[in-house]
Amino acid sequence: MLPAAGGVYPPVSLRLKTRWNGWATAQRGTAMTDTSDTPVDGPAPADARDEVPDAAPVSTAVPDAALVSAAPEAVSAVTPVPSPAPYLWTTPEPVRAGPAPGYVFVGFWRRFFAFLIDGVILTIGSYAILIPIAVAALTSADAAVLFDRNSYVVDPTTGLAMARPEALAAIRAVMPTLLGQMLIAMLLVLLLQMLYHAILWSWRGGTLGQLALGIQIRNEATGRRIGFWRACLRYVGFLISSWILFLGFVWIAFDGRKQGWHDKIAGTLVVRRVG
Repeated sequence: MLPAAGGVYPPVSLRLKTRWNGWATAQRGTAMTDTSDTPVDGPAPADARDEVPDAAPVSTAVPDAALVSAAPEAVSAVTPVPSPAPYLWTTPEPVRAGPAPGYVFVGFWRRFFAFLIDGVILTIGSYAILIPIAVAALTSADAAVLFDRNSYVVDPTTGLAMARPEALAAIRAVMPTLLGQMLIAMLLVLLLQMLYHAILWSWRGGTLGQLALGIQIRNEATGRRIGFWRACLRYVGFLISSWILFLGFVWIAFDGRKQGWHDKIAGTLVVRRVG
């Protein structure tokens, strides 16, 4: 750096401004604090002493405007900082809304058709349980009184068949047994449906109907397949969604993440792979 007129070096503030260039404004709060006519306490900063060895201490500070007129060589030594190259903005590819890259939420209709496929499969399995139990119950010796023509008589007034008094007691005795057997059959059908959904949800990530349409059931928090007990909880929510006028399933069409009540209860997402 060149000395100013009279052999006096510019104060530290101007030398820092010359050295740091574009950072001078940021440094003004520290190195350029003294712009009055008061003496500068202490020696110049280390970097300034290195830059100008044997510099005489400055007794007074001169305002910046006076320094500019007093030291034109110092001002001309400041080289402007080139402006950075303009940032080239490119329009990103449209991102499909979904839980993760490569996956999208599955809407109402695809899940509805998967439900129909599973319904056909479960109906066949349910009849495979119900029919043998019903046949065994109705052909038993206790139930024979129900199909005996001598147990009924036609009412001449109404034309309807009525149980004879002597057969009525036998019919009343056999009905609890028949109803109990039918209740057991219904519970077995419910257990079949729960195991069908829970095992396939946890083992393969979807039922047969869902897998046929590319649907997967995933844990909302981890994105992994759900475990068996979470799958059982989801099936309980499945029943709740169907009991109240199927509103839990209709909810899928209006939910932002396409979750039904059973999904919200079990913390699951229904997704499919795209691309």
